[in-house]
Amino acid sequence: MKISITKSILIFLLLFPGNVLYSQTDKGKFLTGVQYVLNFASTTNSISDQSNSNVTGKYRTLSLSPRAGYFIIDNVPAGLEFLYTYASSSDGSATSHSSSYFLTPFIRCYFGKSAVKPYLQAGAGPGWKKGSYVEFGYSSTSESKLFRYELGGGLGAFINEHISIDLGLSYKVTTESFHMSTTVGSPDSKTLNKNLEALVGFVICL
Repeated sequence: MKISITKSILIFLLLFPGNVLYSQTDKGKFLTGVQYVLNFASTTNSISDQSNSNVTGKYRTLSLSPRAGYFIIDNVPAGLEFLYTYASSSDGSATSHSSSYFLTPFIRCYFGKSAVKPYLQAGAGPGWKKGSYVEFGYSSTSESKLFRYELGGGLGAFINEHISIDLGLSYKVTTESFHMSTTVGSPDSKTLNKNLEALVGFVICL
């Protein structure tokens, strides 16, 4: 699914006429929309032979990020993005689940006056995460405080004066400080995660 969506949007961007002029990104307009992170996955690993089959693991993750903003000057909206991510995994006797939330103020800059506009976007903000893990009767829960910086860019293809389809990349750095309550103790830890994500979504300018 990920490949077909990406290919379809790339074909659209290549064929879409880039010389049509609109006033989609003028000062005073409002921006709203949602992005989907293309690392959405639902996978199952299994081992089988002639006599039996064994499922060794499943992993699922889904991220959605609605946003709203206002064009403070022509081509430059600023606003707030809400990111929700759910992840689950199972591997034999072990299972885990987690949900995380981010509130990220952002600023975006479009370039050009054609219907297909390159853009850059930057943002930073706090987040929260809750998770659980169970294996062989051993269980733990965790609560985390997060902070994320992100910088990205891509293309916004306006199919009319109000709606654009976005395709881009985002580099994110996330700091996670968490407290884990377990059956044998309550350790604290801190991690730093860096990742590059492919994004697809749509934006409405009103």
